[in-house]
Amino acid sequence: MSELLQRVAPIGEARDREILKDAATYVYEQRPQGDVLAHLFFEEKKDGAPRPAVIFFHGGLWDTSTPTQFVPHCLHFASRGAVAIAAETRTSSKHGTGPLEAIEDAR
Repeated sequence: MSELLQRVAPIGEARDREILKDAATYVYEQRPQGDVLAHLFFEEKKDGAPRPAVIFFHGGLWDTSTPTQFVPHCLHFASRGAVAIAAETRTSSKHGTGPLEAIEDAR
């Protein structure tokens, strides 16, 4: 049985951790309900020149956080020289908050 489980793709939080393992993750807001994270994707550059950035906020109707929703998009833009960010917001399922708090996080 354990051999079978090792071959199964991770799901839920394990899947999110696997997909985000190469991102640089930062706390961008500290809220009473917990930290709000941003996952950055970029290729190292040595020239220090400015580069474009794009931020994606997950969907979920303020109920369910899906921080990996836009990882493919982030990887696409990062491979072309941009800094791509998959930002989280507070959600009712994780933080017990509503739409106004999520909008506040995105401001």
